[in-house]
Amino acid sequence: MTIGAEASLSEALERMERRPSQISVLPVVDGAGRALGLIRIHDIYLGSR
Repeated sequence: MTIGAEASLSEALERMERRPSQISVLPVVDGAGRALGLIRIHDIYLGSR
């Protein structure tokens, strides 16, 4: 499971939380599917403060 670089933080959070077994890290990819980095659920929560 990955998420595109253009996706919002709320989209990333929803994707992490809606799985049967919640995940806490999601790879971020560009339009060609190349890895750009990782987004952690912890970072999303800290950024929303």
